[in-house]
Amino acid sequence: MIGQIQLEDYELEVRNVIGDEVTRKSLELFLSNVDLSDNAWQAESLSQLLDIFNFYDKEISLNEILVDLKQKLEDEKLI
Repeated sequence: MIGQIQLEDYELEVRNVIGDEVTRKSLELFLSNVDLSDNAWQAESLSQLLDIFNFYDKEISLNEILVDLKQKLEDEKLI
């Protein structure tokens, strides 16, 4: 789809920023090292993303969360 950002693209962008697979642990580690004077917007955005992991009990990657959400939307015929 031209002009639309897919969730997979978002995951890849976050992966590129933190330099690792996107998990709760990798986000927490990255956020603990962010220079807030230069990257406050980045820290805020990633902190909000971190909240999504609160809905899952186990250590799971963002990619797995996105697959799960997509499947739930498809099951409900919302996409």
